[in-house]
Amino acid sequence: MRFPFLQPAAANGPFGRNACLLSAAAIVAGSLAWYGPTHVRAASPSMPTNVRLSPGNVTYDGMVVITWDAPTDANVAYYQIFRYNGSSAAKASEVTYIGRTEDARNYFIDQTPTEGNFQYAVISVDKSANASMPSAWVKVTADFPSNGIGKIEPDVTAPPAPGGLHAGIVGGNSKTVSLGWNQGTAGDLWRCIVYRQDNSGTPQPAGYTAGANNSFTDTVPTDGNYNYSVVAQDKTGNVSPPTAVAGITVDSTAPSVNVSTPVAGQTYDR
Repeated sequence: MRFPFLQPAAANGPFGRNACLLSAAAIVAGSLAWYGPTHVRAASPSMPTNVRLSPGNVTYDGMVVITWDAPTDANVAYYQIFRYNGSSAAKASEVTYIGRTEDARNYFIDQTPTEGNFQYAVISVDKSANASMPSAWVKVTADFPSNGIGKIEPDVTAPPAPGGLHAGIVGGNSKTVSLGWNQGTAGDLWRCIVYRQDNSGTPQPAGYTAGANNSFTDTVPTDGNYNYSVVAQDKTGNVSPPTAVAGITVDSTAPSVNVSTPVAGQTYDR
């Protein structure tokens, strides 16, 4: 199964103000696929430009200050910042949403979780939740002195895949699906990302759970057949293989009954 991107919206619930409103990993990795209420439109704001990192080439403590030139659009509300672990072209399935500014300020401070080569990109979001195209990626190397300067030991180990995924309907005639799974152990586990697949055939991120939380509730848009899967992601951005798929049929429409006899209002003798 191929996963198009890894940036769902709110954790275990509806889209939240401080959650990633846009599955923009695909956008910043070069694809125009997106998901969520924030999306690229003709009226979207201009992209940030001239993204700069401080320090410019190497950080010895993992701290990185990201700044950029703000677009001239008057309605930019905030910026979303994305990080990729690696020096090659960014892969959509491994781009990590790391945060957003609280307003239209043009800087953000990040702390890399490990040594390695990291890249950053920024997206503008306007007051109507429309997103710009991404800025260019900018690179920096994290080189911690603890194991010797110049000896970089990046974290490339993915967490173990979750197992035992199961799905059920919450309540009677409901569009709410309850998911549960067995979470493997990983000291640097960050979150589990839930994917939902409908008849379109493409898995879409439905949301995520923080840490080792191994349950999730999803409300589907319409009745139908759905397949779910879950991946685990660590703090560096490494992603586990997906779980086996758990399928479920959602039917929230109550059956109708047509009484043809006896006729309403008519008297019958025994």
